[in-house]
Amino acid sequence: MRSLKKIGLVAALAAAPAIAFAADANNPAWQFDIAPYLWAANMNGRVASGPVTAHLSEDFADILNQLNVGGMLWLGAHKGPFGLFLNSMYIVLDDDATVGPINIDEKTRFGLFTAGVSYIVLQKELSHANGAITQLQLEPYVGDRYTVNNVQINLLNFKIKSNHNWQDPIVGLRATYNWPRWALELAGDVGGTNTSTHYSYNLAALVGYKPESPAMKHVTFYVGYRDLYQVYKTGSGIHFFNWNMRQFGPLVGINFGF
Repeated sequence: MRSLKKIGLVAALAAAPAIAFAADANNPAWQFDIAPYLWAANMNGRVASGPVTAHLSEDFADILNQLNVGGMLWLGAHKGPFGLFLNSMYIVLDDDATVGPINIDEKTRFGLFTAGVSYIVLQKELSHANGAITQLQLEPYVGDRYTVNNVQINLLNFKIKSNHNWQDPIVGLRATYNWPRWALELAGDVGGTNTSTHYSYNLAALVGYKPESPAMKHVTFYVGYRDLYQVYKTGSGIHFFNWNMRQFGPLVGINFGF
């Protein structure tokens, strides 16, 4: 039961929304985005391995107690209306426990690696009475998310492993509205291969601020909120695995655009 809960807690850091802010579809040169971020997610759901099921209702503070190392990074590139993106996240948790004379060491490795392509189908500039110019963009995207969910328990001279990795094709839409110093982004996608054992949805809302200083013209600070729901079931009997989890909470990051 404890191992299953740790699998769940690791995933609270697991995913990122689309976090690039409005490349120029009319620019024929390459444009790049680099965005480190943190998603402080809460969790509600269940995870099962074989006959054992753990029900989870946890907050972000629980994962920090076991954090060893981790990182999250969004990379994006545009050339005109065409876009490419790579979203990488990897985290390792360590936990030790003593039951009587027996010491138990547990290590969990969790990663999400999402790659895809996008296309800006609409880029419209709007002029206002005060002279300000705002911009609306619509950008559909498709991609594939690869999930790594590996747990190893060292008990006496034995190593017990539970490794589950899967691919999740996604299709989504990103809408961005830009003011001179502010940006609002809404993104959502659905994924999976069927509607019973392998599916997901993702919704995100971000607000970005672009500093007025010329020295920070490539920087956008952002905050937001993310809601991700995943279902993945496979195997039977002692090989049964069920990941049914909603993860939701605030996020914060910084985007460097060049």
